[in-house]
Amino acid sequence: KLYECCADEQCDRGFACFDHECRRPILDPANKIAFKYNDSLYVMESNGSDAAKLTSDDLAWYTYYPSWSYDGRKLASGSNSLYFINIDGKNKTIFGSGYDPIWMPDGRILYYSGESPYGIVAKNLSTGEAEKLFDIYDVDELSLSPDGTKIAYVRTSWGLPIVSWIYFVNLECQSDDYFVFGEQPAWSPDGKKLAFNKNGIRIFDFETQENRTLTAGSTPAWSPKGDKIAYTRPEGGNAVINIDGTGQTNLTSVGSWPSWSPLQT
Repeated sequence: KLYECCADEQCDRGFACFDHECRRPILDPANKIAFKYNDSLYVMESNGSDAAKLTSDDLAWYTYYPSWSYDGRKLASGSNSLYFINIDGKNKTIFGSGYDPIWMPDGRILYYSGESPYGIVAKNLSTGEAEKLFDIYDVDELSLSPDGTKIAYVRTSWGLPIVSWIYFVNLECQSDDYFVFGEQPAWSPDGKKLAFNKNGIRIFDFETQENRTLTAGSTPAWSPKGDKIAYTRPEGGNAVINIDGTGQTNLTSVGSWPSWSPLQT
């Protein structure tokens, strides 16, 4: 169970507690899961223990879609405004306006959904320059392929009924193609599968063309080994499941949008 920070002189204000024992984020970034809860960002062990609050009320409006840097030392997040934060909760830096930040594997480029201008934007983290790559209105929920050549993203029609489609953008030839009805795409670490939400979590295998339902829930996130998926349960809270559908384990009773650290021990 997740507790709010207890009233204790030794407790660091703003961090989460388990059974009234206050904990800071562990500096080793391997096997961690970040998630959103009550407009704040948390990090926990991949077994659901030691959850710690990283962001306070000053970033409440900006917390969404947590994305790990590939060295596991920082998180990018944001809704309207984008920010970086170290996994020890320090060095919060607002750096732009947009949504859904995702890192290139080399850490030099951050892609995100731009607001002004609309479209997919690439920000060079060395120079600070931002360049709009694709002029696409209402692009959402970006997911970068492991080789850094493609971005899966979502377009949504806000009529009745509301319908979402997943598209692929090829960053090398700058083309985009429709893929499937659904939302919340997530590439597997080997790039051979895509998890997404379509009335539950589904997994599409690019080699076999199999498209199967894994479990009820939303916001899938792959483990670094590609053998498990963390997700948000229909009733709320985070869970993890093996990709063959076995071993479902509840991690937290609250929270959503889990994001698995790319590092493993």
